[in-house]
Amino acid sequence: MAISRACAVWFHPTQQIRRTEKRSVHPDIGRAGTGCVSTISPKFASSISFHYWGAIMQTSTPSYPVCVPMVDEPQPNTHTWSATSHISPTPLGIVCMGHSTPALWISANTTWYVFNFRARLIRTLLEQGFTVTVVAPADDYVQRVEALGAKHIDLPMAGGANPIRDAWLIVRFWQLLGRHRPAILLSFTPKPNIYGALSARLRGIPVVANIAGLGQAFANENWLRRIIKWLYRLALRRAHVFFQNLEDQAQFVAEHLVEQDRTERLPGSGVDTEHFSPRAGRSVPGREKGLPTEEPFTFLMVGRLLRDKGVGEYVEAARQLRADTDNVLFHLLGFIDTRHPGGVTHDDIRSWERDGIIDYLGHSDDVRTHYAQANCVVLPSYYREGVPRTLLEAASMGLPVITTDMAGCRDAVEDGVTGLLVRPRDVDDLVSKMRQMVHMTDDARQRMGSQGRGRMCRDFSEKLVIQRYVDAVRRLGVISNVA
Repeated sequence: MAISRACAVWFHPTQQIRRTEKRSVHPDIGRAGTGCVSTISPKFASSISFHYWGAIMQTSTPSYPVCVPMVDEPQPNTHTWSATSHISPTPLGIVCMGHSTPALWISANTTWYVFNFRARLIRTLLEQGFTVTVVAPADDYVQRVEALGAKHIDLPMAGGANPIRDAWLIVRFWQLLGRHRPAILLSFTPKPNIYGALSARLRGIPVVANIAGLGQAFANENWLRRIIKWLYRLALRRAHVFFQNLEDQAQFVAEHLVEQDRTERLPGSGVDTEHFSPRAGRSVPGREKGLPTEEPFTFLMVGRLLRDKGVGEYVEAARQLRADTDNVLFHLLGFIDTRHPGGVTHDDIRSWERDGIIDYLGHSDDVRTHYAQANCVVLPSYYREGVPRTLLEAASMGLPVITTDMAGCRDAVEDGVTGLLVRPRDVDDLVSKMRQMVHMTDDARQRMGSQGRGRMCRDFSEKLVIQRYVDAVRRLGVISNVA
């Protein structure tokens, strides 16, 4: 019979529990193939009532049950496990015993996101002795995630707020968590942070959530915002929550969506400062367009092409600058999201290119080449960002940046030192700061870029973020074989 091995540990507030009995399989669990438990000594047997619902076990006096699932492996029908455990009382102590490997889940709204933003985290967790499963909609990046050594479970997630589809997503999360019983869920992006975390909480599975900005749902006080806040409050009640900027963290705490002692602030998603490093011998775009032989000044905007990201402001600033500034290029790089109601359309792009305002570069899996061709990166976003990854990447490559004085964006820039801040939705201010950047000396821009690079290496390295995740997993008591 193949079953999943698990450690069921009871934490009693006044007594230490000594486990010396044979391990047995409950009939219901054996049929489902979802776990096994250990009996405890007869002294306490009368005070235990067994209730299998999401692998939750309850005692007649206050205690803290935790079930740690392991990957499936063949087991004989009967097995004797003799062990003695003296565990100090704590509600978050999970001990992995035997030769099985703790299973960690990473869930996000796209597999693309996981590969592009969490690949190094996956590698590190695998090196630490965990198995990792990515739970996300299947896309072109599934094979790349599996090549890292992770497993993949396809879980479709429709965009937007649709009560029927969202209710079905909760059901699917519930079913998958009950079937596979991961030791912990690391959730990213809103729907896994809400529906995944809520299902995991009901299943008794620890959650580490990452709030990477609040988006437009928190921009206005309306019925949608009230519902989302209520859902966050339910989902994150027992979760450990990472925030990417202080404003979001303070807002969630002030509105009682999370408890302050369960929150931490991360330096965004971090940036791989070795991968995104300054490049010598920058290529010279524009000469093939018949521009003068003097190297043109190139602005670059990188990101998801949404109106709230400031694409319209960038294009209008480019239109004005082209009228009175010679030898300047304006590049736009990013994915066109046709499903998003606030997305830029293909017709918009064609119109801007036809008017000679911007050069659209499409989207790329390796943006370093495009950064290397730019003199300055611009992100005039008024979206409720976490900390935009593009700003971290640009600074790590030694580029000065221009962005808005908004939550998340301002965290990535030291105004006047590593870049320039502009007022949100203010095209005139954006034009002024972009013109200021063009007329700076090369030495001044290089100093800005160098200062930004140093700040990324010191405060925003991806290694810092990954270590915080490893620490959080261990703090929740999930211990790998190599820990």
